[in-house]
Amino acid sequence: MMRYFLLMLACVMGMTANAWAGPKLKQIDLIGLKPGVTTKEEVAKLTHASEGDFVIGGHRLFCFPEYRNDKLDGLLCYMGRVALIPEELWEHTKFSKASNIEIHTTLYRGLVKKLGKPDMEEVFKVRNGMGQEFENHLVIWQDLKGNQLRLLARAGRIDSGILILQSAENIKAEKDKREAEERSRKF
Repeated sequence: MMRYFLLMLACVMGMTANAWAGPKLKQIDLIGLKPGVTTKEEVAKLTHASEGDFVIGGHRLFCFPEYRNDKLDGLLCYMGRVALIPEELWEHTKFSKASNIEIHTTLYRGLVKKLGKPDMEEVFKVRNGMGQEFENHLVIWQDLKGNQLRLLARAGRIDSGILILQSAENIKAEKDKREAEERSRKF
C-alpha cells in the first residue's frame, strides 16, 4: 500500500525537481517519531498507536508504520476520507472527520513552525474522473541523514491526502527497486 503512494510521489517529485532546496534539518521528528531511530516499542507507547491511529496536529489519522530491524522505517497516514474504510462505516470511526484540505493546512502550518521552511514545495493541478481540476499541494522536508517527511493534499482521490515519514534507508531501497524494475523491462 505504501509502495503505491511512494511510486505516485516519485512521479510528482520528478516534475518538481527544480524546486528542491536541499536539507537543513539535523533529524526529522514527527510527534516523537524519528525515522531509523524510533523503536517499535517506542512507537507502540504513543497514544492510539497500537490501534493503527496517531494524533498528529490535533487530528486522529489512520496510519501504517513499517519497520526495518525493529526501527521505524516508514509511516503512511491518510488525511481526510480513508478509501479503505467502507462509506457506511466511515462516520462511525474514531478518525478525524475534517477534510483532507483542512488537515493538510493544519499540518503544513504546524510543521513549518516546528521544522522550518520545507526543502521542496509545489502547487499543481490534478483532475478527477469527470475532468474537474483541483489544486494540489506537495511539501517535502528532508534531514541531513536523508530521511523525508512528505505531505500531499490530494492523493489518489480528491477527498484524501497523505503524510509519509520515510527513512533514508527505505528511500534508497525503493529507488534501487524501481531502478532494477526499469532495467528488467525489455522491449
